[in-house]
Amino acid sequence: MSKQTLVRVNKIESYQDLNGSLGKKVEIVEDPEEDHSSVFKASEEATMINEVLLTVQKAMPGLQMPRPVSPKMILFLTEDEYEDLCVTLDVNQTYNVTFEGAAIKFNKETEQYIGKPLTPPPEKKEGA
Repeated sequence: MSKQTLVRVNKIESYQDLNGSLGKKVEIVEDPEEDHSSVFKASEEATMINEVLLTVQKAMPGLQMPRPVSPKMILFLTEDEYEDLCVTLDVNQTYNVTFEGAAIKFNKETEQYIGKPLTPPPEKKEGA
């Protein structure tokens, strides 16, 4: 049985272990936008007011109240381990994390759009 959750990378820091090897400390938190929808069901008016407030806060970052954040998990990875993840973790990027058996899998939320060309490539002319 697997469990999937939406998380956000809050902070990435460099660190050096006792042997002098360099690595990365990755702080991962639950994505707060997922939490709002699952905590309570509000009336249509309350939902509309909440959406307007969120839009205003995103447009004017100075009005945002900082929320206390507690990490969901903190990864201490060597440079090789970080490369073995096969996913580049970026601060403030949202990821789908799947816990399956003894494995933790990271997938970028917008990964389905990466790498697809916006326009089809031009057709090749024969004999050119």
